[in-house]
This record gives sequence, structure tokens and C-alpha cells, in this order.
Amino acid sequence: CDTGVLTPAHNLNNPQAFIDEIGPRNYKLLKAASTLIIDEISMVRQDMFDYIMTFMEAFQKSHHHIQIIGVGDFFQLAPVVSDDLRKIWRGFYPDNSAGYSFKSPSWKFRMVQLREIVRQSDKAFADALNLIRIGDQRGIDWINENYCKDVLEKGVTLCPTKKEVEKINREHLHAIEGRSTIFKTEVKAEDNVWLKNIKKDMRVDDTLEVKPNVRVMILINDKENASAPRYHNGSMGMVESISENSIAVKLDNGSSVALEKNTWTT
Repeated sequence: CDTGVLTPAHNLNNPQAFIDEIGPRNYKLLKAASTLIIDEISMVRQDMFDYIMTFMEAFQKSHHHIQIIGVGDFFQLAPVVSDDLRKIWRGFYPDNSAGYSFKSPSWKFRMVQLREIVRQSDKAFADALNLIRIGDQRGIDWINENYCKDVLEKGVTLCPTKKEVEKINREHLHAIEGRSTIFKTEVKAEDNVWLKNIKKDMRVDDTLEVKPNVRVMILINDKENASAPRYHNGSMGMVESISENSIAVKLDNGSSVALEKNTWTT
């Protein structure tokens, strides 16, 4: 699907029209499918949802029934209506400025609510998170009363802003003896517009300052050993040594890995 404002799929009255709309590979997948699962359904804007449903209804008339399952939480992740699309969006959907898909006439799901909490065993903490989820101040009050006041040696501090994160990281880095090494991010773009967008969405900072014995988090998965990965996005460890093109990290599981420069493509 395009990322701009979509209009519902049309002229889907024969197999070739379907192929022209989504391509032969996706058409082949749909012909073999019995279920379509849309994960993070709350992020799907109404225009994309209308496009999908129009397409699926036409497909099912000429082919076979496909069950559609939407999974997600509308209290967590909202649809993205970017600033450059907002004016156009309001022209198409004046009664749905936020873009929620459940406002579509095609929203005909039977809701199943999952109530068992499997990520938390602490009921008081889980209750506080549920209050925060619906915007109830009492959840924040509980967190402020019960958060850990002592700094844990390998603990992670959660902050609402990047500025606070940078301050804490910088203080810990400068408290460690030794000389820092600074790596500069390299960005390649076709023009200044692309450069601006890439810099806005970069997964890493412009500069990475590290030194031996500093604690770090890895931001990529192990591509070289995909079948038996040594680390993953989120793994943590301690820097052992630094060279011109790599950083040796001793992971919390006891193993050591050499991390070279990584390339992200957008």
C-alpha cells in the first residue's frame, strides 16, 4: 500500500484486475490463504482499512472466503496522520481527524478481549498500568510512590524524554576512567529532502561515544548466526575493547562478540 491517502480499490471485476492492483506474488498468496491477520490494527488508518476491506470483499466474491482477524489495542498506538497529509486527510475524512479504522462503515468485527495478563505477575503493578492505559492519574501516582529509589547496578532507567536519557548516559560514561572513542554516523541520501527525513527517523544518534567498561545495549539482531543468534536487538553487555572498525562487547550471558559497523536502509 502507498503511504499517502488511499482511495478504495476499484474495478476489481476479474483476476487480472487483482493482479494489477497488488502484484502476482501477493495475488498468489491470497489465493492460498484462509486467514488474513492484521497486527497492530490500531495503527491502520481508515483509508487503508477501507482499501483493504473493499479489496477483500471483491476478492471473496470471485474467489473464496478469507477470515480477517485484527489484533491490537486502540489505547496504545494511534494511526499516523502526518502533518503534510493532515489538510488532505480532513478533506476526505472530516469526521475522523485521528484516522481510527473502527470509524469505517466496513468495521464489522466481533470483538474478543484478552483479559489474562501474562507479562506481569505483580497485580498492583498491572492494575497501575491498566489505569495509565486509560489516562487515569492514579496509575501515575502509584508508579511515583513505588518506583525503585536506589540505582541498580545493571538496571535500566525509563525516562519520558530523550534529553533525560542523554543526561543519565553521559553522567555514567564520564564517571568511568579512560579515554573515549567517538564514532560518527555516516548518512547517504539522494537530496536534502531525503537527508532531512532520514536524520529525523535514524535509529542511532549522530555520534556514538564509548569507552572500555561502559554498559551498552545492542540495537540489531545477529545476522551472521540467524539460526543460533548470539545476541538480538535489546541485548546488553559491557564494552571490552574498541578498534577502528569494531567494538568488542562481553554480553550479560558471558559470551563476547565483536560488533562492526551496521547499515540501515530506508
